[in-house]
Amino acid sequence: MTELPGSTRLLTREDEELVALGAARAGGATEIAAIVAVGNHGRGPVGPCGRDRQVLFDFHPGVRVILPTRDGLRSVLIEDLVPLATAWTLDEGSSMA
Repeated sequence: MTELPGSTRLLTREDEELVALGAARAGGATEIAAIVAVGNHGRGPVGPCGRDRQVLFDFHPGVRVILPTRDGLRSVLIEDLVPLATAWTLDEGSSMA
């Protein structure tokens, strides 16, 4: 966890992933081709939680997510990590993907 300056709120690992996505967008990134989350203390790559998967699905369709597997790292489409997902857009609201 990371302590925010001037705040009692702490960022969890999950918050930090969304902050990284926001920072990339604020820095001018409009498309993300691939993403990987790396755990602290030498844990290596970790899969995104359900909330992060939904955010990636909604705002970065087609992004590849790098995940750890028993056979090593694997790159999969976000759509494959969110079966029967409900997509959301500003224009259309929620709809089955």
